Amino acid sequence: MQCGKGLVAAVFAVGSLVASADQADAGLLLGTASGNDHKADVVGVITAYNAANTTSLSTDISLFKKTDDNSTFVFNASNGFTFYDSQVGGNQISTENGLTNTTTAWFTYTGPASVSYYSLKASGNFSVYSYDAGVRNLLQVPDTKLKDISHASFWTTPTAVPEPAGIATMAVLGSIALVRRRRANA
Repeated sequence: MQCGKGLVAAVFAVGSLVASADQADAGLLLGTASGNDHKADVVGVITAYNAANTTSLSTDISLFKKTDDNSTFVFNASNGFTFYDSQVGGNQISTENGLTNTTTAWFTYTGPASVSYYSLKASGNFSVYSYDAGVRNLLQVPDTKLKDISHASFWTTPTAVPEPAGIATMAVLGSIALVRRRRANA
């Protein structure tokens, strides 16, 4: 697998749970790296996290949306994204400019896509987090210099789809159960 140049200078925050009180609802920080959050670099961070933690988080990812490239979609709450300026849901952030003029924000996503990760770009670094549905996820670059947010990217993984053989097996088992029930009632 070929990873981008930014990964070579990666600084991994492997295994770091976001544990401070104001970050309790954040996803798990998988790691940080220098450069931009291109797919190969995001996969590299997830792969390094898996290796260091004996986990098997999926690296089969696709870019769903980016706040700078898809701002009309992302900042329209009817599409499932809502951004906030505080963990308790204070003021909503409704524009790309509102997000990029801050160092910290939170978001929720209630849309149909299977968002599994999000990456956050600021200055020359990006961070990758696992996404936690149902809570406000933190958007903060873990950098002592705390640069303003450049953009957030949202990554999906494939959803499990039953295989035709599995569906056929379920149909046969259902038919057998139905026949047994009819015989028992006869």
